[in-house]
Amino acid sequence: EHTLTLRIESLTPDDVWNRMMANETELVPVYDKDEKNVVAKPLKDLVANKSAYLSRGWCMAEVEWSSLRTVNLQHQRIDGVDDHSDDGSRVKLNGRIPMTPEKFRSKMEEAVFTHRS
Repeated sequence: EHTLTLRIESLTPDDVWNRMMANETELVPVYDKDEKNVVAKPLKDLVANKSAYLSRGWCMAEVEWSSLRTVNLQHQRIDGVDDHSDDGSRVKLNGRIPMTPEKFRSKMEEAVFTHRS
């Protein structure tokens, strides 16, 4: 109840992705199970995951869990949100109620799971 969940759903833009794929000096910190530590690696050494945020099982579950708060405005998507209406006035961010258990179960059957271990 005392946390705020802010989501960034958009994937890395293609120009940034392509630049990092071509440049081995730009490194990405990732957990390495063999090292049992976070290690900086070139992007080309990682397995790409281009699945949409809301298609990923774990992300779908986190969205639903975060929507269970008493104050559902504590859960917001912060990228790709147009915060102005056509007339220039501010648009308020909206809260979100969780899905029913039946709908959640159905969505999870369609979800993409990328855990690799």
